[in-house]
Amino acid sequence: MDALFFKIKPSMLLNSSTIGSKWVGITQRTISDKYIETLVAKFNSEKGVTLNKKMFIEESNDVFELWVNGEVVGLLTINYELDTPEKDNRETLFSCYIGINGVFILEKYRDHGLGFLFAETVSSFLSKNILFEILRFKNNTNIPELDMTIHADYESSEGESFVNMFTEGLCHEGYAIMRKSLGVKEKLSLDAGY
Repeated sequence: MDALFFKIKPSMLLNSSTIGSKWVGITQRTISDKYIETLVAKFNSEKGVTLNKKMFIEESNDVFELWVNGEVVGLLTINYELDTPEKDNRETLFSCYIGINGVFILEKYRDHGLGFLFAETVSSFLSKNILFEILRFKNNTNIPELDMTIHADYESSEGESFVNMFTEGLCHEGYAIMRKSLGVKEKLSLDAGY
């Protein structure tokens, strides 16, 4: 178990559950850049690829960590932007951009449902943030509109599968259903491919 694990407070966990006999947790930006570099290098040596470590440590990106039994075994880096309309303005358009810059799970931890849990948790977290902003705006009589773009460049079939699960969670689960019940008009663009 990594010593860093013991510094995580329960409030830092986006999700905590068990899969079989393993404890699984998901956090946002709790590890150092040095730790990230080490993890990316480990993944690159396993897969014989060269993920760019810079995309995981740039300050403009949000980084999420996947923990199993107290060890970080996966990373996701995204660029998330939500432009909200002015309260006094008649404009009702919320513009959301989510760029999935990179995701990986170490080889030993694949095929256990962790990718699904990772995608579902982070998409739910973002979906909740979007809903919160819409609710803050909702006292206006105009019906909000949400124009959402998800961008990803696939490097593998696993990455493509992750993006599909992520998009599904963002658009069709929990908080997305709540947005629809508020009458929010949504438009989704998926800009992804090899």
